[in-house]
Amino acid sequence: MYRKRYNSWYFRLMPKVLIVDDDVYLAKMVADSLKAENFTVEITHNGTDAKSLIHDFHYDLILLDWSLPDVPGVTILNEYRKNGGVGMVLMLTGRDQMQDKLEGLSTGADDYLTKPFHMPELVERLRALMRRPRTVYQQELEIGDLRLNPQTRAVFVGGIEVSLMAKEFALLEHFMRHPGQVFDCAALLDRLWKSEKGVSEESVRTCIKRLRQKLAASSDKEHIETLYGAGYRLKT
Repeated sequence: MYRKRYNSWYFRLMPKVLIVDDDVYLAKMVADSLKAENFTVEITHNGTDAKSLIHDFHYDLILLDWSLPDVPGVTILNEYRKNGGVGMVLMLTGRDQMQDKLEGLSTGADDYLTKPFHMPELVERLRALMRRPRTVYQQELEIGDLRLNPQTRAVFVGGIEVSLMAKEFALLEHFMRHPGQVFDCAALLDRLWKSEKGVSEESVRTCIKRLRQKLAASSDKEHIETLYGAGYRLKT
């Protein structure tokens, strides 16, 4: 019982970070370092996917490369702030001119780090950002007897808190942001497991099974429906 309560509390303390950088090696190195420091990390290597992810999910921190192959990082940042995005954004870039730094900060970046950098400095800068006063993130999701808070990572089913692992939480958040929409395993794999190696559609099915079991433990309702031959959807 103590372990279950501890895991729920500990999970909600783990900042959720999105790394947006086309340098695959650097992104993996940063991700590994942050995971070792108990951050929850997702990676994308282009601006198009980054815009989609920050539209659909809440991130506490975004590490955003300025020079992406398709959309400039500063353009993504500008759109993110205009659309009400409140996550802390740290720009990662090879640009070291003062004018570039001022442009990034004036667009809405919370900090700016020039490549190359030392990993301990990056980690400390992120911790410093997390200590700043936070804008309250109001976009709590509620569908039927399900309630999910993207910032605190709390999930309630019929008023009862349910402890979810990181991928289970991400899967439920995705379904709740697209209620009634059908997703097959390939689509979920591409959206939620894009940056991970060694995963398959069976990994998706296993995660959905675990999520269903945890939700069913606090409710007699079926929340995730299987449409055979088509995929899965959240029942509304």
